[in-house]
Amino acid sequence: MTPPNVTYCGERRLSFDGVRCRVTADGVLVAGAGSGVEWGYGGAGPARLAALLIAHATGDDALAYRAHVWFKWAVVYNWGARWSITAGEVRAWLERWEREAAPADVPAVVCAKGGAA
Repeated sequence: MTPPNVTYCGERRLSFDGVRCRVTADGVLVAGAGSGVEWGYGGAGPARLAALLIAHATGDDALAYRAHVWFKWAVVYNWGARWSITAGEVRAWLERWEREAAPADVPAVVCAKGGAA
């Protein structure tokens, strides 16, 4: 589990060959150009970022799978060109979500063919 004070930062820059998105954790690159992460809208890129942040902050891939869509719409969707969030803030959001809104019928792991594992 990542220490709660680790700060994730995102920055979107316009470059000569398009828009570049970069995400760091305390200055260390965790997702750069070509990683497919994005934010500020409701697509696949923000979903990728939400899953990455949850998995990195908690060390729990199954939780990232279950919660990333809700985290995307509640948090990642609202970010502009630059943002920051701590691992502790990610975990606090997840604790509230699990207490108040987590659906009971979402399986922790789903196999590629759609069956529960």
